[in-house]
Amino acid sequence: MTASEVLLKAADYLEEHGWYQGGFSPSWKVGDTHPPCCAGGAINMIVNGQPDNLNGSFEAMNLFRGYLKTDYMTAWNDNRYRTKEEVINALREAAR
Repeated sequence: MTASEVLLKAADYLEEHGWYQGGFSPSWKVGDTHPPCCAGGAINMIVNGQPDNLNGSFEAMNLFRGYLKTDYMTAWNDNRYRTKEEVINALREAAR
């Protein structure tokens, strides 16, 4: 799967399962198959099924950070004025 495909699927994931601020996921544990996630957590879920496991996510994460023009994706996601719709739209735009 390409990095762009991962970002598109991550946007779909957030739409379906919910968006989260303040960590990868509010109460994720092994066996929790569809927790709400932050943008990075959604990318990780698509790549490896675990919101806090970065293995294999670097290409998609870098594509998204490049689109955001920041290395601080967590701070961007967790901005108190950020909305779920902004995050989903940004993932889709970054995939183009």
